[in-house]
Amino acid sequence: NALTYLDLAGTDCALDSLFGALNRGCCTHLISLILDRNVFSHKKTREIPPSLKQFFSNCLSLKCITLSGIKLPLEAVRAILQGLACNTHICDIHLDLSNCELRSAGAQVIQDHIIDANTISSLDLSDNGFDSDMVTLVLSIGRSKSIRHVALGKNFNIKSKALADVLHRIVQLIQDEECPLQSLSVADSRLKSGTNVIINALGSNTCLKKIDISGNAMGDTGAKMLAKALQINTSLRTVIWDRNNTAVGFLDIASALERNYTLRSMPFPMSDVSQAYRSNPEKTEEALQKIQSYLLRNNQIRKFSPEQAFRLQERIITSSTQQMVDSMCEMVEEDLNIINKDSMKEKQEDVVFAEEVIKDAKTLTTTLTQSLMKSTSMLCPNVLQKANIQEQLVNKVSSKIFIPKDFTRSVIVEQAGLEIVNKLSEVKLSVTAALIDHFVDHILKDLTIAKQKLVSSVFLFIAMELNLTGN
Repeated sequence: NALTYLDLAGTDCALDSLFGALNRGCCTHLISLILDRNVFSHKKTREIPPSLKQFFSNCLSLKCITLSGIKLPLEAVRAILQGLACNTHICDIHLDLSNCELRSAGAQVIQDHIIDANTISSLDLSDNGFDSDMVTLVLSIGRSKSIRHVALGKNFNIKSKALADVLHRIVQLIQDEECPLQSLSVADSRLKSGTNVIINALGSNTCLKKIDISGNAMGDTGAKMLAKALQINTSLRTVIWDRNNTAVGFLDIASALERNYTLRSMPFPMSDVSQAYRSNPEKTEEALQKIQSYLLRNNQIRKFSPEQAFRLQERIITSSTQQMVDSMCEMVEEDLNIINKDSMKEKQEDVVFAEEVIKDAKTLTTTLTQSLMKSTSMLCPNVLQKANIQEQLVNKVSSKIFIPKDFTRSVIVEQAGLEIVNKLSEVKLSVTAALIDHFVDHILKDLTIAKQKLVSSVFLFIAMELNLTGN
């Protein structure tokens, strides 16, 4: 048949008897299958019909599967994931397994099969009582190369130490440069101050486009932390943060958005706004008007402003690697100051090498986007003269020059001009950052070699000084 959309939510339908029919008649055209709030079986013995796995293995057009609120047997979850894993005809599947009472055993099943289910791009696992199993579950999700959207809310009913471990894993997940994750929800988890752990990671995050931290009671302190993150984040497009007991924090958010040109959506936090109006209506209204005006500005078709372009470039040169270079330069310079060149003729070559490396390092940290390769070849010849350096640079940046295949098609409907210009600018800056990081790595190696060569000279010089003093 030609059925494309099937909604049987809340109809007391038994899933074990449904999938036989679906497998026979709905594999070709069915796109959306909505089965929320039903039962898996009316029978006492819950056998898993072969048709369950067969349907998910054979469907050709499926995009959306929602099974929320169904107490699924573990073997049923396994059959669904195995079926999707061996289906080569579909991709970008949204799978909703929220509120299915999966608990620890269910978390193990998901961990076993989620890596192979490359058809899944969006996964809702909220409200399943995973709790302490979230640590290993987040690790498994991080290993998936297809999941771009994940919801994990209402799974954090654990002690503070275990909670810290889970939040640390989530931070590692969203800070991984290779992670495909674009959207994260930890809604209604009552994380309170724990929310700040995730918010702190947003400042330097470059992968997430959307985050939902609503319902976590983070208070005005959390709002201040979010404001600080939004001042430097350039990748987030949507932030959802209602039901967080925010009172005066709206002013901080408004101030942050004045400098943020990339966030485009922040759904009106009605619950917190209604509370804030009771205590301070004038300031709350002023803050909300500013927030809306800045979001409207960000949704207009325009190129990066000079201020925003500077902030994007700032991210390239304020990394920890630069601090390492600066620190290493200081150490090598201290050694050079100790050594008396005139009395150490045999070490003159090492001294010259160290001085040249320091010069290259200090020059490189000021080189940014314009004529990067040409400028580096002239200013830092010792780096580019090494064997195979050009090939290494090509390999280093090849993975950075990438725009998703569906990117242009998806944004034409929204705002083609703004998104395409911004994306091209991001790619340009990403390539520049990759090149600079690669050069910095070589500079650090040379600085380390120079340091090692000079150490023995320093010790010899000190020994000679001590002998002269003793005599």
